[in-house]
Amino acid sequence: MFLLHSHFFFVINSFFHIPKPVPPSVSLSFGRCFCFASTKVKVQLLSSIFFYPLDILVSLFLLSFFFLLLSISFFCLYYSFLSSDFSFSTHLSLYSFSLAFFASFSSISFIYYFFVSLFSLLLILYVSLLFLLLAFFFLTIFSYILLLFFFLIFFFFSSIPLLFFSFFFFFYPFFVLFS
Repeated sequence: MFLLHSHFFFVINSFFHIPKPVPPSVSLSFGRCFCFASTKVKVQLLSSIFFYPLDILVSLFLLSFFFLLLSISFFCLYYSFLSSDFSFSTHLSLYSFSLAFFASFSSISFIYYFFVSLFSLLLILYVSLLFLLLAFFFLTIFSYILLLFFFLIFFFFSSIPLLFFSFFFFFYPFFVLFS
């Protein structure tokens, strides 16, 4: 459980220590231009997205198991109160109290573990969605600027021959008439 909590805190720390994006002059590909994190952080994010639901399922399974132990301990305590044998009822009640104590403390720790896993998964999904929206926003603006740039270049380079041909076809009859 200590390793899982350190895994959670590593993921949180990796969000706050994100390296600077690679400038477009260094790389021409879109993926490297908008690379907000290093490869280690990306692998950590992907493993967290895949493993935190597994952590949540494991914690729910263990919670159900410890609640089953708690219900068994309450049943043993109830049976010890109904029993006529004093030594058996004392041993059974001590066993049920120890089982209930163990199950309640374990379930409290696994409830905490469940909420930590759930919170970290939601945080990772939120930050990943934020990064995706940010990258989509920058890619959209960049693609619009690139489209406008290509349109202006195409219009500029195509307008010179177009002007020449329109001038030629417009004034050609006059050249023919007056020659």
